[in-house]
Amino acid sequence: MGTFLTSVFGVFYYSILGYPPDWQIGISIGIGGLFGMYAGARLQKYMPEKVIRYGLAAIVLVISLRYIFEGF
Repeated sequence: MGTFLTSVFGVFYYSILGYPPDWQIGISIGIGGLFGMYAGARLQKYMPEKVIRYGLAAIVLVISLRYIFEGF
């Protein structure tokens, strides 16, 4: 709910500043988020905690290394 409110107010504020939103991209990301939230809630009970923890750690590590190497 917090993310939703932040997004709504962000769209409103940027529209006031003269930056209209790209509705096609926004709706696509929103639909993907809804499906991901639903699938994650359903599938997390079938996955061991360690798999989720190590998977998220790997994702964070890869993204951080990518940012570091792009900086050079």
